Amino acid sequence: GEKAIPYHNNAHAADVTQSVHAFLSDIGFSAYLDAFSCLTLILSAAVHDMGHDGRNNAFHASMQDEMALTYNDCSILENYHISQAFRLMHSEPEADVLSSLDKERFTCARKQMIEAVLGTDMAHHFAKVGNFKKFVQTLDRDPDSWAQNAEAMASLRVMILHAADISGPTKKPVLADQWASLLSQEFFAQGDEEKRLHMAVSPLCDRDMVKFASSQVSFIRFIVQPTFEVLGEVVPRVEAAILAQVHANTALWEERKAKDEENA
Repeated sequence: GEKAIPYHNNAHAADVTQSVHAFLSDIGFSAYLDAFSCLTLILSAAVHDMGHDGRNNAFHASMQDEMALTYNDCSILENYHISQAFRLMHSEPEADVLSSLDKERFTCARKQMIEAVLGTDMAHHFAKVGNFKKFVQTLDRDPDSWAQNAEAMASLRVMILHAADISGPTKKPVLADQWASLLSQEFFAQGDEEKRLHMAVSPLCDRDMVKFASSQVSFIRFIVQPTFEVLGEVVPRVEAAILAQVHANTALWEERKAKDEENA
């Protein structure tokens, strides 16, 4: 049977889908999006890691496996996930949740879903956030100005899914800790395989080297927090609803990091 994948499994898909829904409804991003875009975003979340094998893009690229050869080393997994989703809808009529759309609407849904899922490639993180900041500075908090700018809207949709995808550290500590631990198990399994294959061990994947608390602090400080800060400039509720928890979690990880350093 298939080997159980610790992190990139149905639970992660459900978590990211629920997070997107919360951003749209509870946090208030639905003020900027029409119902159609809310639908494509929620579907994108559900399929964004479909068929994940527990190895990252760098691993596939260095293996030059079938997936890497198909997608020419460009966002290998993300291309694969969204391709799998549309293949499933093509081949299984009962899975085709877009079947009631006319050609024009289907084309639009497909485009939005491909953009959103390809936008979850961490390799593009800084470019995506930088691009979004440009729109935030010019369009401010006016949903009408956003709605008239197709590029800004595409950027916002990408940011919502990307933020949901990295939202583990925004959850209550009991959940945040579990997501962090599951992801590191998956990374370490890749590192073990890389060692067996005499490959260079990927960053964060070497169980003998990684300082867990320290890597969490860096991930939150440099990736997660700035992502939610810029989203908070569009919907201020992000500050109280999400960033407050991020700050509390960072403080917990900082304590653990200090303990690790004492015991080193």
